[in-house]
Amino acid sequence: MSKFVVRNKKNLTINLKIDSSALEICKEDLAKLTECQSAVDENGHLTSCLIDNRDNITSSNCQEFINTISALVFSDYRLIYKFVANCENDIKKYSCGRLEKDEDDSPTQQGKTIECLSLRLNKLDSECRKQIFRIVELQSNDFHLDRPLFFACREDREKFCQRVPSGEGRVLDCLVRNKFNELMSKECRKQLTRRQQIISEDYNVDRNLVIACRKDIIEHKCRGELRSNSSLSVKLSSVLLCLEGVARNGEKIDWNCKTRIIEHRKSLMSDYMLSPDVVKKCESEVQAYCGGGIERGGKTLSCLLRNAKNSLTKKSENLQFSSECVSEINSLIKIVDASEDISIDPDLQEACQSLLENQCKNVRPGEGRVISCLLSYLNKPQMNDDCEERLLDIQFFVSRDWKLTPALFKACKDDAVKYCNANSKWDDWTTNVDNGPLVMPCLFHLIHEEDDETDSKEQNQDSNDKPQVSKECQIQVKKVMDYRAESINLMPEVQSQCSNDLAAYCSQINMKNRGEELICLQKNLNSLEDDCKKTILKFTKAQNEDISLDKILMKACLPMIEEKCSNKKDQKGELLDCLIRQKNNPKIDEKCRIGIEHHQLLNMNNVRLNFKFVKECKVEIAEHCKNLKSKIEVVHCLSEIILNDTLLEGQHRIRESCRTQLRFELLQLNENIKLDSKLAESCNDDAEKFCKGIKPGRGRILECLRSNLKKLSQDCKVKLSTRDKINVIDQKGDYSLQYLCKTTIEQFCSTDGSEDVLSCLRKNLIKPGFDLACRNVVINRVMSQNSDIRLNPTLWKACKRDVVTSCNHVFINNKFNDDALKGRVIKCLKRQFTKDNLSQVCSVKIEEIMREAANIDYRLDPLLVEGCLNEIELYCSGASNDKKEDCLRLAFQRGSIQRKTDCFEEVRRIIIEGAADVFVDHELTQACSIDLNRFCSNIAPGSAQQLKCLLSRKNGKERVSALCAEKLDSRQELWNLAEVPDAMKGFKDLAQYINKSEHRSYFLLSFFVIVSAVFALGCICRPSASKYRHSKLK
Repeated sequence: MSKFVVRNKKNLTINLKIDSSALEICKEDLAKLTECQSAVDENGHLTSCLIDNRDNITSSNCQEFINTISALVFSDYRLIYKFVANCENDIKKYSCGRLEKDEDDSPTQQGKTIECLSLRLNKLDSECRKQIFRIVELQSNDFHLDRPLFFACREDREKFCQRVPSGEGRVLDCLVRNKFNELMSKECRKQLTRRQQIISEDYNVDRNLVIACRKDIIEHKCRGELRSNSSLSVKLSSVLLCLEGVARNGEKIDWNCKTRIIEHRKSLMSDYMLSPDVVKKCESEVQAYCGGGIERGGKTLSCLLRNAKNSLTKKSENLQFSSECVSEINSLIKIVDASEDISIDPDLQEACQSLLENQCKNVRPGEGRVISCLLSYLNKPQMNDDCEERLLDIQFFVSRDWKLTPALFKACKDDAVKYCNANSKWDDWTTNVDNGPLVMPCLFHLIHEEDDETDSKEQNQDSNDKPQVSKECQIQVKKVMDYRAESINLMPEVQSQCSNDLAAYCSQINMKNRGEELICLQKNLNSLEDDCKKTILKFTKAQNEDISLDKILMKACLPMIEEKCSNKKDQKGELLDCLIRQKNNPKIDEKCRIGIEHHQLLNMNNVRLNFKFVKECKVEIAEHCKNLKSKIEVVHCLSEIILNDTLLEGQHRIRESCRTQLRFELLQLNENIKLDSKLAESCNDDAEKFCKGIKPGRGRILECLRSNLKKLSQDCKVKLSTRDKINVIDQKGDYSLQYLCKTTIEQFCSTDGSEDVLSCLRKNLIKPGFDLACRNVVINRVMSQNSDIRLNPTLWKACKRDVVTSCNHVFINNKFNDDALKGRVIKCLKRQFTKDNLSQVCSVKIEEIMREAANIDYRLDPLLVEGCLNEIELYCSGASNDKKEDCLRLAFQRGSIQRKTDCFEEVRRIIIEGAADVFVDHELTQACSIDLNRFCSNIAPGSAQQLKCLLSRKNGKERVSALCAEKLDSRQELWNLAEVPDAMKGFKDLAQYINKSEHRSYFLLSFFVIVSAVFALGCICRPSASKYRHSKLK
């Protein structure tokens, strides 16, 4: 009986009477459907053709007729025209049902045959495959026509879609939206997945998509034109990419079409099973790492993304993802356009709910705006771990293709095509730079393009040929890099070029925070592979231009930036400079200080990393230091040029703009010895020996070394002395002077720049309230000045003529030899001072220098320090620096210092100088200070006049104090031992001394002046005296 029914039902569908009825009822529509006109002569073909084209039928009678026939046909696959003929072999091969001779014609069993074949879609013969697509396509409008789906989802339809009317695929859409609801039955979910998988293979199966997007698909050639073989179906992914590309390229698509696209993207993102290529290529990975794909609703795809990322970044040696699987994951991310609209990713929405409801609630959906908002909160308190992890997993793959960032593609399309060989069409994924991962780095490096080493003229000539990235593109690149800098995984160029180095030096075991991988690579820069090293150098240079790319530093330094550097944020290179200047601010966070120092150390290794320095000193570097690579070498090179130009009084070859930037570089070098690798290497042993307990930074180690200058190794001493000479010439680059003496400068010196700061501080050294730390700094700088008269501009100006007149032989013979020149010109001038051979202005300056060494610190006399190094250690180690000259005098007086030694001559010299100016003899000045004020206050210092005044008061009615008299007696004994000229000790044998003395011209002139004064006084008083005597005689 059942066979008879089936046979009659089938005969009915292929009967000419049915076709005749169709021809009559659907006459108007057939006139428009040219493809069905040729089917009139073949049994059953006309009805089949009308069913295939039912979306184009406008007549209500014809539509009703087709629906009736469809219900009859889809109740039994054996009634479908040509289905059995085309699928008979596959039905037998895969045991998918019974043919005509079989008796079981139940709807459930018949539906299972179609289900069975559809589950093996990619294995079917092409003609049978086409039949399955056709059947599912024709079932799409009516939930009831897909029998397996209908029977599996009847209860679920009542549960979730009770109020949804049948027709136009509405029930199916409702069920799909609820597919991963916990209350959805497994069988219904399975049938829905089956149907969606078929749609993935042929977009035509989704009639609602075809209807909504028909115009756009045809207009933009998203259909047959995408097939290499017209007989093949068009995959949903191809249509989605095409239509998404239309929108991305700035063209409008129908709103209903766009809505349908979003629904499909959301489905693909929610269920990896809908992507047959992912299922096939990632089967082993899903089994090994994602529990066999049991978890759905986006969970399995999330698992694949995370583990694929970790495999590619070598976070775990146990993760092994095939290149085919990774490729399919990348393709899926492109198809769903994961960064365009957060609504397609329910899993991400759920994870980021708090941010979406608060920080990003006013952000307009679409074009990646919401995703960008979420990314801007990476590594911030508002971001939760689940949201951040999910975002980074997706962005890892998004960052591999610049087109997947909507705002970036929109703003940079023209620049990418022009300068980076990119393709202008969004849906064309072919490009000359490895499928797009390098387009973003290309744009980024164009914006932060490295200055070449040509001279300024060549650069001006070529400036018009340089790529000029549009302002809009620059803004978008900066925004994208602002969040991608949070993790090295979001920088494909770095991650791919440095994967081996990351594994070797920066495994996650050593990484506490995301972002430290980049810092790790920078710290190991010299050990990196060449490609990685080049990439890191480029990115570091960009960081120096825009330090906001260092997210760890920015987080640690945010309070200081807001307080001190807020106006520098948008100026290239200025923010880092500002932070460097604030590095030792007491309010700064220690992590911020460490981060700043990291960049300082890094920048010292390569001059090209330093945006501002290269910009301001480009000409000088090219002309004078062209072959030098490290910033240390270039700074030394330029500094020595400035030093030589100053000492040799030549025209300055370094422009003021370069000198200003050079001061800032020197300021850094003087703050921390670690920043000057050459000086640190030369002085390492000395620092360990003399400065072991001193904390590095703030110039402490360098000042400690200066305080122990005489004990340092020769190499350290030479390099430190050279640095100190530079500091004396350009005091604004002297960290210790500028910062340790800041309060003292404000207290004692003019701040308008009209006065040399070091000269001012030097004059006020002995004043009350002078900071002790600053005092030590000033003394160290004065020591450098006293080693070479040219380093003391004030002294050189005052005594230059005297040097030419009296000490030219010393200066000329030693001016090109720093070591030979050390203090010898000033020593010569001191000798001339004792002979009173100097001009008045020079005499005053030399007198100041002698008094400084005697009353402040013996180290200010470099020749005394050098000549008496052992004697000071032997006899005066316990004396303070301002008492060491007195100690040496006492040792001289005791006969402890051997004759014919350098020390003997130097101590003899200071004894003679003390006789020439009593204030140069510290002990004598202290013992006789009251007597000097009482008896000699109106006598000018120098030329032993005050000493003679004191000696004249040793006896008589008004005598000097007993303490002063005792000290004078002691000094007379000392003077005799030192063979101080008698004229400096008293009036005895004055004529003899004058006759022998080299100062005889001076003394004769003085004697002549005194005699003339007495004579003039006599002339004035004589008339009065004569008149007085005459009156007495009377």
